[in-house]
Amino acid sequence: MFRLTEHKLICVVFLVFLVFQNQRNLALAQGGFVQTRGTHFIVNGSPFYVNGFNVYWMVQMASNPSTRGKVTSVFQQASSYGLTEARTWAFSDGGYRPLQISPGSYNEDMVKGLDFVISEARRYGVCLMLSFVNNYKDLGGRPQWARNQGQSLSSDDDYFSV
Repeated sequence: MFRLTEHKLICVVFLVFLVFQNQRNLALAQGGFVQTRGTHFIVNGSPFYVNGFNVYWMVQMASNPSTRGKVTSVFQQASSYGLTEARTWAFSDGGYRPLQISPGSYNEDMVKGLDFVISEARRYGVCLMLSFVNNYKDLGGRPQWARNQGQSLSSDDDYFSV
């Protein structure tokens, strides 16, 4: 009779987990987009369970070669912990090192930083949820976006009708 010790059971469960993680990372690395099937998320036809984190500063760090390694480190750690999604900013319309300097004019270093973030996310099998505008004016936000469209905001609610 075969007796499964607690140690062996833990090893088996861990190996099954690793196989599942590799399959998930492979599906994401193949470039699939998250979709829905009924009330479930799927990627390339397989179930996708969102287990994510927020990290607003990725593009800022990736746009500077001396701090780019922080982005790689975050994705390495996230992947090793089984995290499947990262929410990060894909904007900066004002303030320090803007992505969009003015309507139609972009900071090439920041665009390269965004490209690096997307590339590293794919490399480590982490999906991205990219925010394209901020609620606050520190980095441009809704007021800057509205000005770029030739509009002005008299209240926070105005943005949603521009």
